[in-house]
Amino acid sequence: MKQVRKLLAIVLSIAIVIGLIPVANGKTNTKAAETFAITTPYDNALVASGHFDIKWSEATAKTVKSYSVFLDGQKVGSTQSTSMDCYTTKVEMHSAYVEAEYTDGTTSKTDTIKFGVSKKGLGLATDMGRNVDLKDMGCSWYYNWGNSPSTGSQYKGVEFVPMLWKETNGNIIKNKVQGFVDKGYKYVLDFNEPDLGDQCNMSVDDVYNLWPSIMNDNINVSSPVTAIWPQSSKNWFQPFMEKINARDDLDVDFISIHCYPDDWDGGAEMADWFVKNVVDWAWETYHKPIWITEFSKRINNPTSNTARKTAEFWNAVMPLLDEREYVERYAGFCFNNANTGLWLYNTGELTLAGEMYRSNGNPAGYEPSVEPEGDSLYTFGKRTTILDDNVSVNGVQCTNYIRQDGVSVTASSENGNGGKASNAIDNNKDTRWESKHGSDNEYITVDLGSEKNVKQLQLLWEAASASDYTVEVSNDGENFTSVVTVTGGSGTAYRLDTVTLKTATKARYIKINCKSRTTIYGYSIYEMGIYGTDAAKVDETTTAETTTRRPYVTLPPADATETKSAQTTTEQSTTTRVGNTTTKTGETNVIASEQEGTTVDSTTQGNEITTLNGASGDNDKSLKPNKAKVKKATKAKASKKVSILLKKTKCTKKFQIQISKSKKFKKVLVKKIVKKTKFTVKSKKLVNKKKLYVRARGIAVVNKKRVYGDRSEERRVGKECRSRWSPYH
Repeated sequence: MKQVRKLLAIVLSIAIVIGLIPVANGKTNTKAAETFAITTPYDNALVASGHFDIKWSEATAKTVKSYSVFLDGQKVGSTQSTSMDCYTTKVEMHSAYVEAEYTDGTTSKTDTIKFGVSKKGLGLATDMGRNVDLKDMGCSWYYNWGNSPSTGSQYKGVEFVPMLWKETNGNIIKNKVQGFVDKGYKYVLDFNEPDLGDQCNMSVDDVYNLWPSIMNDNINVSSPVTAIWPQSSKNWFQPFMEKINARDDLDVDFISIHCYPDDWDGGAEMADWFVKNVVDWAWETYHKPIWITEFSKRINNPTSNTARKTAEFWNAVMPLLDEREYVERYAGFCFNNANTGLWLYNTGELTLAGEMYRSNGNPAGYEPSVEPEGDSLYTFGKRTTILDDNVSVNGVQCTNYIRQDGVSVTASSENGNGGKASNAIDNNKDTRWESKHGSDNEYITVDLGSEKNVKQLQLLWEAASASDYTVEVSNDGENFTSVVTVTGGSGTAYRLDTVTLKTATKARYIKINCKSRTTIYGYSIYEMGIYGTDAAKVDETTTAETTTRRPYVTLPPADATETKSAQTTTEQSTTTRVGNTTTKTGETNVIASEQEGTTVDSTTQGNEITTLNGASGDNDKSLKPNKAKVKKATKAKASKKVSILLKKTKCTKKFQIQISKSKKFKKVLVKKIVKKTKFTVKSKKLVNKKKLYVRARGIAVVNKKRVYGDRSEERRVGKECRSRWSPYH
């Protein structure tokens, strides 16, 4: 047994390893022909690194001799079953198809699917994960320190890994592990921090004596997850592994690590230290696949730069973990704190570190998707300069119609500085269509030359882009129908938008009807792609769909972002993790760092865009918004809504709104960015507040940089009120 498990560790340097043992004996038959296709994973799914299953429907046209699985174009194994256990730690897009060999010597194969592989996951207790979106974070797996998956839509479609947090009865352990096998789980985590009195609290001998009950050839079991990482755990982890290695009949399948050094300052330098001294040391010592299931900077002694240093750590460490083939998976721990956490529990609002966790660990080319039966999908992709010539949409290979002869383009306007509409389809990412400046309602229309079956669009934007637009189709060039509504795009250069239609749509003309700008300029598109296949016959029509997604972001330069350090009240809190719960002592009111482009809503995560690219400041005083003014602010006594009316001001694109119960805004209850001058702010924090104050300031964008106007005098909700608060305080 141990020799077999050690063999797996040896072959981890190989890109893909296949378990060749059939899952079950399949029966052959001669039923009528049915669809022969891969069912798991679905096309463009995100799969957790390590062991995963490829499953397919039975080929029933003839009697099957065997099935062969092909990954990335290479045959990796054969079976008579309709499922195969596969293995990879390559964080990238993979392809797969299955070939059936029949007893008469003929063959057939499924369509080729593509799927992404990621190592990134999260540990999420109920209070931590109620408002965070795992798919939006790009997580391929999660655990909750328990035996059963968490409930909630945010967990659907994301792999769950169970944990034996603490169990002292060998028979119960054996039955639970077998139950995990029966449910199809590939892994189980074992004994959470036995070296801590307030956690599992078990001795080396306690766990060692139970280990035979944990061993199961049909599931991968972790080492005990000590609070002290292996290199430093000389009194628990190292003695335990010595005992296990002394016996041929006992083993662990992978090493699970927790790491919280008290003296961490975050930053890229700590990422390098962590990987070399914690991760690499564990691999070089034990030659077992590595999981890091809890790691983070602690909350100790936060400074004005702590939030940024924490973000720098995640931005640096995740690529290092991704490139190590012996690292199977990792899961960052989230303290409920703006300085060191990934998000705030109550709102799900991502911190700067959370944005970095979201942006890293994603396979290149992967676009977050839904299962095929889901709705039309719109995604903001990573920053890129690449536009595909061929794409796979729900397993069907589609070509870019724009690359065909007879395609032309027109636009509502063209800027005189070389911004021709034809630049958007010239296969040159260095030229672009640019509309006239200062106008929200502009469009660009592509004539495909003849009616096509359109399945997907790609738009490669310049920073001057559309935050809101519709995709419209027509067969006559005059009567257009909206098929997708897009909202919430950011002004990030080379933002690649992918629009996938729910069903293929017959159309000759495709119009991108721009509604709202991200800058004070116009709209600019470097390149467009319109994809489909002439082979498909389309009888369906699509209905308009509206979806929103935040873009992936990169960490901005330290001097390129206006950042106010997180403010806290004088009472300091501490966060303590106990099993699968998190408790707080004290009360801390944290105001999230106010970064360039950040939109904050105190009640819900929302669908606002956070972009961290570009700089802020008063770079052009002539275009600085005039001082804002709150004309009216009203609220019913027990209501959670405040109605606000602002004065229109010169050069103002948006407004930043703050609501506080303090005249000097020592504690901000609500922060929000709005486009309109008349609106309503909703928050549970506003209920039953007798005194509330509102203030605002205008926002403009000049040369891709944010310019703020002076803050308004604060206004008492229901009354006029003056303040001596400085706009630069």
